[in-house]
Amino acid sequence: MPQGQVYCRHDDSVDAPYRDIIEWGERREVSFPADPVEPPEWAEVDVWAVIRHHEAHTSAFWKVTLACGHVEEVVAPTLDWKPDDGPRLAEATRVKQMIEEFEQAWASDPMLQPEAEREHTRRMLAAGWPRPMPERCCHTCPHARAIVAYQHVGWLIPRNEAPKPENPPPARAVLERRLRQAEAEAERLRAQLARHEERRDA
Repeated sequence: MPQGQVYCRHDDSVDAPYRDIIEWGERREVSFPADPVEPPEWAEVDVWAVIRHHEAHTSAFWKVTLACGHVEEVVAPTLDWKPDDGPRLAEATRVKQMIEEFEQAWASDPMLQPEAEREHTRRMLAAGWPRPMPERCCHTCPHARAIVAYQHVGWLIPRNEAPKPENPPPARAVLERRLRQAEAEAERLRAQLARHEERRDA
């Protein structure tokens, strides 16, 4: 999280917004097994036939920093792709065909995509359907909250208290004065004790 923010999850948060990618970071590779023949619940049979991976494959994931300061991951178009290569664009004829297909799908089913998703798709089509895309959904933004105050609640672990410094010894003159006072007091007590003994013997 950027400085001054905390992650505070809310189930009623708004949909994740799209943010521009401003920086590419670490890369990692992940291996996947072949996809099953039967399509998952979220995919139509004809769509699954196109996007299904018939064999095991490996994909490269890149950490990216978004314009909001949060970090997400993006899948590279190929294993050898690097950020310096820039996005790969679809052929103009294919982009034109995709525009027609999307517009027809939206017209036949207005609830097919939320408005934010639809606007994102239109932006990417206008840009030539780049891969990887220059913007990414930020799933942190809906749950990010700004820190507005701090309150001290104590230490997480006990602090190691520093040893108290020992008092320096008194000066010699002070010690001599105390000794004379102690001797005078002892002499006075001896005199009192002697008078007490005399009265007892009388």
